[in-house]
Amino acid sequence: MATLRAAEPPAADSSRVVRLEPAYDDRAAVWNSIVGDAPYDLMMALPGYTIAPDLDPSVMPWFRRYWAENGRCDNAKLDPLFRDARFIAAVREVMDTELVCPNRMMVNLMGPMGEGPPHRDTPSFRTAEPLPIWLLWVMLASDLFEDWRIPSCAAVSWFYDGRDGAYEYWPDGRSSPSRREEGPFGNSAVIANNERMFHRVGAIGTPEQRLAPGTITHAATIDHLGHEGWTLIEDGRPVRSLGMDELRISILWNALAFPTERAQWLYERGEEQLTVAMINAELASALRGRGIDAVPEDPRVESGWTRLLRTEFPMPDLPKLLGGAAN
Repeated sequence: MATLRAAEPPAADSSRVVRLEPAYDDRAAVWNSIVGDAPYDLMMALPGYTIAPDLDPSVMPWFRRYWAENGRCDNAKLDPLFRDARFIAAVREVMDTELVCPNRMMVNLMGPMGEGPPHRDTPSFRTAEPLPIWLLWVMLASDLFEDWRIPSCAAVSWFYDGRDGAYEYWPDGRSSPSRREEGPFGNSAVIANNERMFHRVGAIGTPEQRLAPGTITHAATIDHLGHEGWTLIEDGRPVRSLGMDELRISILWNALAFPTERAQWLYERGEEQLTVAMINAELASALRGRGIDAVPEDPRVESGWTRLLRTEFPMPDLPKLLGGAAN
């Protein structure tokens, strides 16, 4: 296992990094799982993502499937991959803790599109109920809920024959030079604290390869065509084929990394959880400290309160059109 490490990252937007190569003992078997799981749904149509109502999905042909969520993988074939000991060991090195629990694993399939903005991944907190992704970002940006935050660490690996779609990341902070993993990607993975470290996906394909407006809707899926590549499906009919050099596929694996045994105990027991009322009260108090006296509303429903929170507690360089994370 080779490592790339900043000396002792002092900045809040930096991370130690471990690079694994090979990422998988049997990469072909992982690929077979990817194609065997087709078709995939458009990511912006999945629950939890805030989409601009006038956004044409053709601009962002990005599809996703969760293989594991909330520490659970229901597919016995994929469970050994989800609990890969090398990924867990890498997280222990990056996060400097032995208390590592695999949490989530997903497949991202991204067609020709422009370069993504630098961003950080969605944080996790001990909460009594699921919260909108944008609110989790607000909570992180406010710096008010660190006692409830659950640190996590991510591993990103790729299956892509194109020469673009680079993975660019800033392990020493945004003010320092970036590093890049570039296509065609081999059997490697980069493990880092992506909640703190800025990263982004480079442009995929050429402008000429990008989809024409209106090519697909939110109901679109993508299916595998064998050696011919992939095809976009709309209303049960193919609308566009994508070659192996036009579809950037990545696997994002994520683990929780608890700083103390008590933090892990609180999470596993569901103790001392945040409620929406508690979150609203903390944010309203912080706003009053800024001279803003606003009446909190349900942050799960679009309102003047939700718009105010997004304005006052912005996450730097977040995607402006889409509530999600690219990897």
